[in-house]
Amino acid sequence: MPSPIRVGFIGLSATGGWANASHYPYLPQSPHYKITALCNSSVKSAQESIKAHGLDPSAKAYDSAESLAADPDVDLVVVCVKVDQHYRLAKPALLAGKDVFVEWPLGRNLQEADELCQLAKSKAGRHVVGLEESLAPSTKYIKRIIDEGKIGKVLSSSLWGVGMHSGWGPMDARAANTADVEFGGNLLTIGTMHTLETITSVLGELKSYTPLLANQRPRITVKNDDGTTSTRDKTSHDQVMLQGTFESGAVLSFHFRGGGPFKDTPGIIWRIYGEKGELSIEGDGYALSMGLPLTVKLHDFESEKVQTLDVPVLVEEWKDRKMPPMAHMMGLVYKAFYEEKGYVDFEGAVTRHKMIVDIYARAEK
Repeated sequence: MPSPIRVGFIGLSATGGWANASHYPYLPQSPHYKITALCNSSVKSAQESIKAHGLDPSAKAYDSAESLAADPDVDLVVVCVKVDQHYRLAKPALLAGKDVFVEWPLGRNLQEADELCQLAKSKAGRHVVGLEESLAPSTKYIKRIIDEGKIGKVLSSSLWGVGMHSGWGPMDARAANTADVEFGGNLLTIGTMHTLETITSVLGELKSYTPLLANQRPRITVKNDDGTTSTRDKTSHDQVMLQGTFESGAVLSFHFRGGGPFKDTPGIIWRIYGEKGELSIEGDGYALSMGLPLTVKLHDFESEKVQTLDVPVLVEEWKDRKMPPMAHMMGLVYKAFYEEKGYVDFEGAVTRHKMIVDIYARAEK
């Protein structure tokens, strides 16, 4: 493993965006990574980003994924752009034998994800996808409570949450692509799958489930960049429900919907019910593992006492670093990738994509 790993980044803007908030903050603070090249929509845009982030002047600017993939000074290519561009931009790097990090979802659909996975397996490079839930401090803490038997055998679990998009009021133009189910990024593929990743990291995989999907707002209003509004059809779902059974025998009730939470209440409410006690987990974000504050309480049935637990949500040794909460979570993925253990690779991503396909198919029957 080279140190530092030389990173070619696709999608790091000079002005903001998901890559800036979640991926970038960790990289310049890690001795194990160095950004040596950027690729944006134009060389000029990449140059502006290099300057805006204060990168080494030797960092190269590209306007095509093929040129970046051909750079001998790049070990790892990071693809952090809109979902419908993941396949097109990751493929050249895989063909060149580079290590590749693609944000979740891996592709617009299973076909794209599987092709990228097969290509990655045929080459020498390693591959990782942006599913960070199993690495989150809060996930590990809650799992430890379960494993230590604090609530006894788990009998059931229920989760209700909101995905923010596709609710009341106009949708920001930057998120409007999520209204198209073919785009590949929506309430099911992103918010639901990230949340299920947390649940299964704590309680184990689902043995069986019955899904229900609904598009209750088929026509939406979009707030355009110029301040005007327009309307468009929405084909992606804004209600996702699952009733299932874990491999352990415990049962699950899951409901994720579009829009915001009831005023002044948590955006996600998770209960884990056991033979001896129950855990209550509540958070403000649309995902449990974003590094945002969680309120976790343990109800012991025998003593009838309720204890509020001090659950870590950020990485303790990184608290002095100036990083947004989500950058802590993504930093853990980069750390795991460097240490060559504990991250979700493309094969793991394809497993989740297969679940998405199965949910769509069974919900339509």
